Amino acid sequence: MTCNRCGAPNAVGARFCNTCGDRLDVGSGSSEATATFEVPVVQSAAPVTPIPTVATPPAMTATPARRSVWRRPAGAAQVGVVLMVGSAFLPWLSTPGIAALGTDLPLAFLWDLHAPEDVLTLGILMFALAGLSLVGAVLRPLDVLGRLAGGLAVVAAGVMVYQWRRFLGDMGIEQLTLGFIGIGAYAAAGGGLASLISMER
Repeated sequence: MTCNRCGAPNAVGARFCNTCGDRLDVGSGSSEATATFEVPVVQSAAPVTPIPTVATPPAMTATPARRSVWRRPAGAAQVGVVLMVGSAFLPWLSTPGIAALGTDLPLAFLWDLHAPEDVLTLGILMFALAGLSLVGAVLRPLDVLGRLAGGLAVVAAGVMVYQWRRFLGDMGIEQLTLGFIGIGAYAAAGGGLASLISMER
């Protein structure tokens, strides 16, 4: 053992230095002493239980509500249907001495001035156009029928006025006044325009 004070070597197990007489420290300073080291005990960490993850459902996108094919007829469409039906029972001609209702004028008069009386009349045409206009006003996919019916009603009224002007011209009446045209033609034209306007919504 080595003395801590003078550094002189001493026998193993000696309690006092042989040179300086100092007390030897048995627990320290000996190169032969076996140093004991405490090995720290490392406690194993408890196993970590994984937290189960809950799958998040994908964001649900709001699907737009399906638009119904049916709809309530607009006010203009209802007025148009009433006017077209009413025009069939109103006079289309009001020239002095000559008066004819829509149910009296043959449909062929629109392209033949001298068309004979026939079962197919302007009144029946107005009934059919009013029905098509109503179908187009109620069913969204059939808007085109409403527009077609409204356009044909306006055209029928315009062609009738043109043909009547030609007819009166052949009779020697050159001037055609609005008074020569009956209220039925105006009702048909107004109903057609109302039907056209109602289909725009």
